[in-house]
Amino acid sequence: MKNTDFKQFFNDYIKWGDEHDAQKVAGAYAEHFIFADPNGIMPIENNQALVDKYADIEEHYKKVGRTATHVVDVDTTRLDEQYYLVKVKFGMTFQKTGDEMITFDITYIMRVVDGTPKIVMYISHEDEMKVLKEKGLLS
Repeated sequence: MKNTDFKQFFNDYIKWGDEHDAQKVAGAYAEHFIFADPNGIMPIENNQALVDKYADIEEHYKKVGRTATHVVDVDTTRLDEQYYLVKVKFGMTFQKTGDEMITFDITYIMRVVDGTPKIVMYISHEDEMKVLKEKGLLS
């Protein structure tokens, strides 16, 4: 899989979120995966609870006035025949911040089987809620 294919994958991921299609967002993940951020690590099962969680997340971003999300950069390292390390910089804009883009760095371990990529590990390098509070988007 080429770097541009992963860029398209994450552009689709954003589109599904913008369309409030939590089922498709959850479909980007493996049956079981690991979520990590500065607050810790959590194993997650991809089930209806995850779909509901993504629906809540999209509603949350709508309430705080997110106007757009963009893939700013994608850096891919092939680990073997199935696994890739994919570093993605996302940029978000909000009504309250205008044109100022708030960026988040997320590293993914992706597994590609029969041409279909799935997220098996998600590492957020920032505490996103803390950053949004610092920008005055959350109280």
